[in-house]
Amino acid sequence: MTKRPDDTIRDGALKATIWGRDYKSDSGKTGRAFDVTIARSYKDRNGEWRETNQFSSNELLRVSRISEKALDRIDELREMWSEIRKEEKAAGREPERDR
Repeated sequence: MTKRPDDTIRDGALKATIWGRDYKSDSGKTGRAFDVTIARSYKDRNGEWRETNQFSSNELLRVSRISEKALDRIDELREMWSEIRKEEKAAGREPERDR
């Protein structure tokens, strides 16, 4: 089974992929953490699509902007997951993992 990202944000050839993962701390606290990968798509010499995590200096401002958009989206996702967990607890169910 391939894990799917929680969301993907695009800006031209740039892409920020948001990956969520559930965790349980040693103290028993559960939550959801988020990681982001940022990549740029390009065509290689054979015309095949590839991705890289190297950016030119001209792309850095756009990388910064897509990072900010990803952070804003993570805030929304945290809120959503918090509400889901509250509903699951209220219903007496154990929270599901890695949706």
